[in-house]
Amino acid sequence: MLFIAALLNSNRWKYSYGRKCFREKLQNFELLVPITEVHGETQLDEETILRLFPKEYIKYLPQKINKLSISIPEIQWHEFSILELFNLERGDFHSIAKLDSGDILTVSRVSENNGVVGYFKKPENASIYDKGHITISTVGGDAFVQLDDFIVTDNVIICLPKNKYRLTTLFFIVFMLNYQKWRYSYGRQCYKAKLEKVKIYLPIDKNGYLDENCIETIVKQTSYWPNIEKWFEEHS
Repeated sequence: MLFIAALLNSNRWKYSYGRKCFREKLQNFELLVPITEVHGETQLDEETILRLFPKEYIKYLPQKINKLSISIPEIQWHEFSILELFNLERGDFHSIAKLDSGDILTVSRVSENNGVVGYFKKPENASIYDKGHITISTVGGDAFVQLDDFIVTDNVIICLPKNKYRLTTLFFIVFMLNYQKWRYSYGRQCYKAKLEKVKIYLPIDKNGYLDENCIETIVKQTSYWPNIEKWFEEHS
């Protein structure tokens, strides 16, 4: 059941709020699964699947997460246009297949692994962007903070900050952008013109400015933050 659910989830890029997965579509869905012959009949090879999931079922259940103890006053929120925060720019080249293997982290439109598709040599006239920039896939609207210097394909939008934001602020903005990615899919892509209309809510201080102290307090209490901080310290 877990294996089949994983296969189904790996294909969910086909669907979105504007291209829903109704029963009629799902009835025509095909999955690639391991099979075996038993008494001359073809059956699902559950023994092979079991080897892919060596842990007990209970180990896959979500663990209880302690509630964050955020010692800050009541947060005041303000709606920001993405263009108030960033200039948006498309990537520099299209085909990954034409690139030579190299040592530069390369970002494309994929929704996994921080958008990274491998390490290649920089194409002529392409830019190398500094780590700490936000990238957004034009396909699924997946937003990431890049953890190393990178090159990027033209089906990705790079967010160039209009001010020097803290790393915690960038990760919080990415969270708020991903909160809206249900709007996009392969059939309803997140092109630059659409992205320019995006608005997100962020904390502000008593003077109406972006409250990066508040954001930092929130982000630093998440379970993943020590790993991010350690990475940047080791690669600075």
